[in-house]
Amino acid sequence: MDSIIESSTVLGRKISVVMEDLTFAYSRPCIMDIKMGTKTYAEDTNMFKKKIRQLKDDGTTSSRYGLRITGFRTFNMASNQFFEFGKEAAERISNIESMEQKIKDFYFNGNVVRKDVVLYFIERLTLLLSWMNTQNYYRFYSSSLLFVYEGQTEQLFKADVRMIDFAHVHEIRDGGIDEGYVKGLKKLIEILTKLSH
Repeated sequence: MDSIIESSTVLGRKISVVMEDLTFAYSRPCIMDIKMGTKTYAEDTNMFKKKIRQLKDDGTTSSRYGLRITGFRTFNMASNQFFEFGKEAAERISNIESMEQKIKDFYFNGNVVRKDVVLYFIERLTLLLSWMNTQNYYRFYSSSLLFVYEGQTEQLFKADVRMIDFAHVHEIRDGGIDEGYVKGLKKLIEILTKLSH
């Protein structure tokens, strides 16, 4: 691996970036990427990129709700097929009702909404929200949450959610917390809680 990926030495320790295939242990992995935060650009982003990203944030659900779906793939047990919802279609979601419906579609397996998975993710997101409400070190611009669960219900329950995409993480220097990310987490927990009933 060292010949492919260059590592660095920091404080006498060898440091490398390691990639992980989160779907490896899944038979029918259902995957959704949700971009978090009210802004996908940092304050130091050049004016041209900032304007483009601001237009996208304002034209989708990012600015208003602190999150937007960037795409998903889910497994339909009834048809024994995957259903994909791509980036272009996801960018057309501009209201809360459409976003809620697509999130519901992600958890629908052709027969029922996977409430077991929804409840698991609520639990995990609540823990993340607790941390985000207190950490005052970083703002996560254009970062995502990646949701994965096993779509084949005959398999053992498997699900995971991870924070990903850290290219635009900035240190908080003005006090406070990452309010945009927190807003998105609260809204997502609210949507999932409604879905779990």
